[in-house]
Amino acid sequence: MLRRVTRKSGLIIAVFLAFALSACSGSPSVKSISKPSESKRQYLGLKKVAILPFTNLGGDKGAEDQAVGIVKIELNLLGTFPEVEDPLYVADVFKSLKIRKLDTLDLETVKKLGSEMGVQALLLGDINAWGLGEGSEAAMHVSLTLTLIDTTTGKLLWVGSGSQRASFTWGRVFGLNEGPTDLEIGRKVVSSLLKSMSKEIKRRREAEMVRIKAEEAAKLNAAAEAEKKRLEEQKK
Repeated sequence: MLRRVTRKSGLIIAVFLAFALSACSGSPSVKSISKPSESKRQYLGLKKVAILPFTNLGGDKGAEDQAVGIVKIELNLLGTFPEVEDPLYVADVFKSLKIRKLDTLDLETVKKLGSEMGVQALLLGDINAWGLGEGSEAAMHVSLTLTLIDTTTGKLLWVGSGSQRASFTWGRVFGLNEGPTDLEIGRKVVSSLLKSMSKEIKRRREAEMVRIKAEEAAKLNAAAEAEKKRLEEQKK
């Protein structure tokens, strides 16, 4: 009887520990939208992107640099853009153009950035939360918004918001572990957001390709009809 109770108790403890230590379960919450093409090859023409310095609205100090670093790695892994400009070079370009605040990015500045770096899109980021909340039992929380802008038109191509909070904090309460770090949660949120963006860009590119092929087919049919009519006229 004692052996059964001991085994059962051990199982309960093991389950509790596993639950307590898994402080970040589930997937990040992600919402995003993309804008329809305004030109024949707007999305097909996106070959190179620059990640602009992020705006830290509510995260821990240095969160913007951490986020940019993660975004760069994830973009290179996804391969949505053949080239991703080095953030250090982007910072140098900002200095050379004397750009201090991102809220001053008008169409002229966006075009200058695109021309200077040879990029077709700019990726902006706003950090709404990055780190622990208030209180001893506060959970780690990351929330950010990414925006993709066309450097030719200055218009929005895609925007997405992602957020995740550590779902359980008993591990921290009992000193079992510190729970997931901001980098761990941040990587999940960024990865989910960029995968969503990649999916939307792929969908828009496919739509543009279908439209281009349809236009080319229509031109070929029109040319064939014109040639047929010309030959018929010659026979008369």
